[in-house]
Amino acid sequence: MDERTQAEYDRIAAGPHSGEFSFLHHEGPVVEHSVNVMERVADVLCERPDKPASQQHDRLRHIYWLDPVKIPAIAQVKLLRDAYEAQVKLLRDAYEAQVKPLRDAYEAQVKLLRDACGEAQVKPLWDAYEAQVKLLWDACGEAQVKPLRDACEAQVKLLWDACGEAQVKLLRDAYEAQVKLLRDAYEAQVKPLRDEILVYLRSLIPNCGWDGKTIFGKKE
Repeated sequence: MDERTQAEYDRIAAGPHSGEFSFLHHEGPVVEHSVNVMERVADVLCERPDKPASQQHDRLRHIYWLDPVKIPAIAQVKLLRDAYEAQVKLLRDAYEAQVKPLRDAYEAQVKLLRDACGEAQVKPLWDAYEAQVKLLWDACGEAQVKPLRDACEAQVKLLWDACGEAQVKLLRDAYEAQVKLLRDAYEAQVKPLRDEILVYLRSLIPNCGWDGKTIFGKKE
């Protein structure tokens, strides 16, 4: 780690480690919550191919803890995000509650099918295989097991197509549509607050590189 990167590391380590932070990821969001920012810092310094050492200083110099007392918009963003996430959780829980009995019923029927048309018929053949040499099994056993297995798998697929996937897809599509509406409304509320925060960040971060898409958009 070079001196400039070490200085940024020390600055972040000396500050609060939880709360709202700027540019934890190089493509945004501008503001993001972290329960332990040093975990993110460690990830930045890991030198994976997607996080080369040449980017470490730029990444760290954009990470600042944002004081909600100094920047009231931070507290407003958090309130909106918490409300949005709570609504999404309610939708997800309702979706999972609807999907679970469908999935359970499907899996129960699959088990019955496997037991009835698979295992019960395959087991004697398998036992016969154990008692015979491999060549005999290759000639007489596998040839009998395969059509039984294929028939079982075909029935399983039909069952899922008929009483599982169709209903789950409708529920999933409805859930995702509701989440999108919530997300769009949340983004519309948060955007002016993020713009306000960004003005502050440009004054806080020397030569802030953010160009609306990435912190690497503008060079020092």
